[in-house]
Amino acid sequence: MLTLLFSNILFVLVAGQYPADTYIPSVSRDCLQCICKASTGCDLNMGCHNTGSGGYFCGPYLISWPFWAEGGRIGENPRKRSGFENCAKDKECSERTIHGYMNKHARDCDNDNDIDCYDIASIHKAGHYGCNATWFKNTDYWKTLEKCYEPIAH
Repeated sequence: MLTLLFSNILFVLVAGQYPADTYIPSVSRDCLQCICKASTGCDLNMGCHNTGSGGYFCGPYLISWPFWAEGGRIGENPRKRSGFENCAKDKECSERTIHGYMNKHARDCDNDNDIDCYDIASIHKAGHYGCNATWFKNTDYWKTLEKCYEPIAH
C-alpha cells in the first residue's frame, strides 16, 4: 500500500514538470549505440580530456560536466568530486545521464514535427540551444551517426 502511494506521488511530481502535451522521447538503444559510435567509436576505455576551446569531456559519449549535471548528477557522491568522471566513463551511467538530459531538453531541432534520434544526436553534439545549427553536419561525428543509424531508421 505504501509503495503504491509513493508511486502515485512520484508520478504526479514527474508528470507535473512538463505540460500535458509535451512528448518526452525514450532514447532507443540503437540511437544510443550510434551516438556512442559517432562520439568515440564507442571506446569504453576513453578517459577525460580537455579540448582546445576549454571544454572537458569524458567517456565513450564525451560527456561534459554541465551535461552530466543537467542529466541528474547520476553517481554523485557528496564526499568526492569524482562523481562526474566516474559516471561519464561508465557506459550505463552515461546512458542514464543522456536520458535525464533529454527528459529536460529534448526538442525537434530539425523542425520535422518529430523528436527522433537525429534530434537527440544534434542535442548531444551541439546542446539544446544550438541543436538547429548546421556546423556539425559536416563533421565525422555526424557522418558516423548517419552511417550507423540510417539503416536502422529505414
